[in-house]
Amino acid sequence: MAINVITICGSLRKASYNTALARVLPKLEPATMAVCPGPLIEYIPLYNQDVMDASVPPAVTVLADAIRAAVGVIIVSPEYNFSIPAR
Repeated sequence: MAINVITICGSLRKASYNTALARVLPKLEPATMAVCPGPLIEYIPLYNQDVMDASVPPAVTVLADAIRAAVGVIIVSPEYNFSIPAR
């Protein structure tokens, strides 16, 4: 039984190095692991408490469900000003 791991890419640019790395990870997985891409973050809105109070956006629910179903999460993200980007 393989360990289910998802990747979340923090870069939206198709030609980014982070996206390329996220695409290669499934090819490098050990036999005991299944690395699958997580939901696309481009559909997740920036955080807004008013939106969250009204209802949780469907894309956020999809991401949360994918994280709950996985044993591990690999976040591949660019670095901006010593932090991760807003999206």
